[in-house]
Amino acid sequence: MSQIKAFLREIISPDMTESVREEINKENTRNMFTLSVVTCLAEVVTLALYAAMTGGRFGGNASLASFLSVIACILISACAALTAWRIRARERYQGALVEVLCCAFFLLIIAWAVVVSYRHYVTGQELLTFYAVVLCLACFVTFRPLVGYALTLIAYGAMFFVAWSVDRAESITVFNYVLLALLTGAGITVRFIRQKKMAQNVIELRQKNDRLSFVSRHDTLTGIYNRTALAEDGPSYVGRPITLVLTDIDYFKEVNDTYGHTVGDRVLKETCKALQTWYPGAALYRYGGDECLLVIEGDDVVVDEQKQTEIVTTEGPLTVAMGFGAAAGTPQNTREWAAMIVKADRKLYEVKRRVHRNDDERIGAR
Repeated sequence: MSQIKAFLREIISPDMTESVREEINKENTRNMFTLSVVTCLAEVVTLALYAAMTGGRFGGNASLASFLSVIACILISACAALTAWRIRARERYQGALVEVLCCAFFLLIIAWAVVVSYRHYVTGQELLTFYAVVLCLACFVTFRPLVGYALTLIAYGAMFFVAWSVDRAESITVFNYVLLALLTGAGITVRFIRQKKMAQNVIELRQKNDRLSFVSRHDTLTGIYNRTALAEDGPSYVGRPITLVLTDIDYFKEVNDTYGHTVGDRVLKETCKALQTWYPGAALYRYGGDECLLVIEGDDVVVDEQKQTEIVTTEGPLTVAMGFGAAAGTPQNTREWAAMIVKADRKLYEVKRRVHRNDDERIGAR
């Protein structure tokens, strides 16, 4: 009983996130574009063959009606294809726009199929065009079940009304006709459930890929970019004026040895936050250990050789000093890009050596 209730709830009021709805709309747009183009081309070929066989002359009202029905189908299909193409070009899959357009296309092409099938019906032929169009739409366009049922009822009701107006629908086997309508509704339901599940799987897979991509490019401790990201992003900086800054934490080993790695990890995370505050907009990479690399747009950036930040830890507040080495320019190739990193590293080494020498001199003076 609970499964039946869940099924009915899925039909009456399907639970869809905006992402799932967008994926279904995207699939509908692709299918509507493909169906419209194929139909349009098929009708154009039909028209060309007819013109070649008759020499462009109409043999009577029936031929003229056939010609006009082909033209009408081409126009409807061309409009649908153009609309779908514009939606795909602008990637406007949100909201109810695509659903409304699919319903409009369904109603227009069904109206065309009813008119064509009426001409066939009055001459004793089967309603093959009508059945083919309805089943094609049910198989390739996804509708919410209630919307699909309403469209199916309109389509089969309109066709039956037309047949009734001709000969009280004597040429239609009502049982088979109703059964086909029910099968069409069932097909709409099955397609909707299947497409919804596929959309959910696509979204879940995309989210997993995004998470994997994030993990592969980001340092797990600090959350900033890692060396893999630096290697991937390096070529994108070629030909752009930039300032490369290498920095590390003064006496970081002593922090770990004195307070432990838990405090050391906190110092690393907080110094990265300080770097993002000092140089907003810069790309920040963990280069190795306590070393970080910043890529700043522009080659005229002023970079201090030393900066300090106050960090609150479980062992109390710590004043952490950082050294900076910078290299500015416009690398013309990846070799020059790598050379800029080496230059910034040398500048940092000079700053660190000078700072350590000054510290040693102060200690010695005491």
